[in-house]
Amino acid sequence: MVIRVVRGLVAAQDVGPLHDQVQRLATGIRASPGCVQAWAGRQVLADSGERIVIVSVWRTMDALYAWLGGIDLLNSPLHGADRLFRDFDVQHFELLG
Repeated sequence: MVIRVVRGLVAAQDVGPLHDQVQRLATGIRASPGCVQAWAGRQVLADSGERIVIVSVWRTMDALYAWLGGIDLLNSPLHGADRLFRDFDVQHFELLG
């Protein structure tokens, strides 16, 4: 199994559009073949918007690639929401045990 963690900073003016995008995507992620589960969370920052984290668990790396459409896994946090992040980090972890 593969754990995908996307963390990003979102400017205050982009918070609403990103929340809408994440809600739509979460439904699609969970329905994707090979997805075990997906969660999204936020941390409100006093002066600069929000920090967003999206964690998804996939049965295989191939399933994750298929959901993303075969694009670069590290340079694309979310379908259609990439431009809303001021900064982001994507990590993948192989599940132990």
